[in-house]
Amino acid sequence: MQELLPFIGYIDPGSGSILIQALLAGAFGALLTIKLWSGRIGHLARRICGRGNDSRPDSSDN
Repeated sequence: MQELLPFIGYIDPGSGSILIQALLAGAFGALLTIKLWSGRIGHLARRICGRGNDSRPDSSDN
């Protein structure tokens, strides 16, 4: 068993690069998702609270 311990933690360069790429893609995807959803949630909150432009009539309609 002592002979196998050094090889357990070994990751070859190809597998390591795929692992790093997958982790980075997941992180950037999560950040983009949070950015998009925060804008939608903020817009919804402004509409509910009445602070958005949607609730006020436009003066050009008169």
